Amino acid sequence: IQTPDIWIAGQNATETGSGTSWSGAYTMASNSEGPVSLRVDFSDLAGNAGTRVTSTTDNATSVLFDRTSPILDEITPVPTPTSDNESYYTFSSDEAGTIAYGGSCSSSTTAAEATNNTIRFTAMADGTHDNCTITVTDNASNTSNPLDVRDFTIGAVKPALVEVTPVPTPSKDNESIYTFFSTLSGTINYGGSCSRDNNTAVADNNTITFNALADGTYDNCTVSVTNNGIRSDNLSVSSFTIDTTPPVLLPVDNVTTLTNDNTSLSYTFSSTEGGTITVGGDCSNSSDNNTAVADDNMTVSFAALADGTYANCTITVTDSAGNSFTRYVNSFTIDTIAPILNPVSAVPTPTDNSTPSYTFFSTEAGVITYSGGCGSSSP
Repeated sequence: IQTPDIWIAGQNATETGSGTSWSGAYTMASNSEGPVSLRVDFSDLAGNAGTRVTSTTDNATSVLFDRTSPILDEITPVPTPTSDNESYYTFSSDEAGTIAYGGSCSSSTTAAEATNNTIRFTAMADGTHDNCTITVTDNASNTSNPLDVRDFTIGAVKPALVEVTPVPTPSKDNESIYTFFSTLSGTINYGGSCSRDNNTAVADNNTITFNALADGTYDNCTVSVTNNGIRSDNLSVSSFTIDTTPPVLLPVDNVTTLTNDNTSLSYTFSSTEGGTITVGGDCSNSSDNNTAVADDNMTVSFAALADGTYANCTITVTDSAGNSFTRYVNSFTIDTIAPILNPVSAVPTPTDNSTPSYTFFSTEAGVITYSGGCGSSSP
């Protein structure tokens, strides 16, 4: 045929070719995506016009211009550690395309769909795999950014261990509970300061109770598992502290035993450990300050109390390990009501007695104070 007249998106394309094989090249005016129109006019060597072409071979009336790369997201990572050396992995792609693998991972699955894609990696050696990547190239040759496969560890021959639940710290339980996971069953080996009679591991979570330990911090404990003569790497037990000793509280300044002030009552004490202060009995703390400091004096101010005698007020300090000590506050009495006086026998007047007597009644016992020109030697 003669040189065809090719139009793409309403613009004349550059034609190249010969005979019956021709192509048209067109540069888009912008990066805009979407469908573009197609038109091809041609004639044979004798000048006879052929039927105008306005669709592709699949009868589409336009060509889709696509410059967008697929977007990948991790959906389900490889379980880690795992005894399965042909591990499953799920990721999503917003476009269909061809999968490519990088790092130490590969798979026979090479087609991605525009949905979640579950693949199974080709068998891999024991160890940690931290360099695996996945890309998807769509039908327009746009390649996604590499999706970094989350690190995972395979322990199919040599057990692989991971800590599941560390020992609570600090703890007042000197027989501490610890949980780890092993990819294979076998015999547990203990190292450092920790030990236990139970030495059987299963291919799952293993919960052990360490033999009783003295108070202190332990940062050298390890566990490992031996399977068929092959021993895992040592798993370091996270550092933990055992504290079974409660604080000791000592009084410094007691509450005034008899007072007419019911709003400014306070009690000062010292504690051998820091912790949380709790006020109990009939008393309560008047402030939000409930923190005890080790080897220091602390003053607790009580909330206002009604008149009466208080003998059951307590101060408790609980340390960070849960050990607590309670001390009773000294007994004290609050009296905010003044005595009421009533005359009984007045001084005769006039009188020639220079030391006359006066009789009165008081609702409470107390100390008599004289004023004016009167006084008395009576208490």
